[in-house]
Amino acid sequence: MEAATKEVCSALTQAADDMAHFYNTHCKEYTLYEVGDKVWLEHNITTTYLMRKLDQKWLGPYVVDKVISRNDYSSNCLHPLAELTQSSESPYYGTTIQI
Repeated sequence: MEAATKEVCSALTQAADDMAHFYNTHCKEYTLYEVGDKVWLEHNITTTYLMRKLDQKWLGPYVVDKVISRNDYSSNCLHPLAELTQSSESPYYGTTIQI
């Protein structure tokens, strides 16, 4: 009975390790921004374009004014309803979009 219990425990541990490995391969490390860094904002606010399909995909660059938490940031240049979160931003590398 003890052998069966040990075998089940080792199988469960192996399964948990396998699931953690496959989950972590698709996760990425978020970039930690500091005050003064420039970021692009993913387009999630309403603009004056007629069709969302033809609208710009990223807005900005915006300067990070305040770090709220590890994943949330604030900028005074933004619309009051928009916020910077890790999933909605990308670092600014000094290039601009020409239209």
